[in-house]
Amino acid sequence: MNDSSTSNRKALFEEDKDLKVNKRADALLERKQQEAEFELEKLQAEERGEDFDRKRAWDWTVKETEEWKEKKERKRERESQSGVHDMSSTAQRAYEKDLASFKPDLETYEKEKETGLHHTPSFNHKPTPEALDRLVNGLTKGDKQRMKRRKQAGADDQHATYISDKNKQFNEKLNRQYDKYTKEIRDNFERGTAL
Repeated sequence: MNDSSTSNRKALFEEDKDLKVNKRADALLERKQQEAEFELEKLQAEERGEDFDRKRAWDWTVKETEEWKEKKERKRERESQSGVHDMSSTAQRAYEKDLASFKPDLETYEKEKETGLHHTPSFNHKPTPEALDRLVNGLTKGDKQRMKRRKQAGADDQHATYISDKNKQFNEKLNRQYDKYTKEIRDNFERGTAL
């Protein structure tokens, strides 16, 4: 019995220590340390008379460098476009993204153009099985992405404290109001040190 109480006390102190550690501050400190190391390497290279950027470029291939530049350019374009957050601009960006991934079937188009089916006003068009497969694959891919985002949004629930979606929503509202008061009690209860 004495061993369990000492182990509980140790766990309590460890948890208290973890709560006092600010993870964001640690990440900031680590990033600043990396930046300082980078600057130190740069200064040392300059003291030796070396071109630091050229020395770093030896680690990458030409293809990797070009891909990196393209990626940076795309990111810069996205950031410049992301200033407006209305529905029409969001829909426009989604449309352009879908259009960029769309690969038209030019052979079929040319065949239809030669036969004249393309310009005939009729309703007897039947899509090819490949076109139907592409459509189905696109729709299922979109569904999977939406479900994945939905799961990720709900992935932070460690314990199911609800019986339905409405109950989950109600519990989240309560947690926003009362978590600051009940967190310590809940942690003690889960750890087994509750009085």
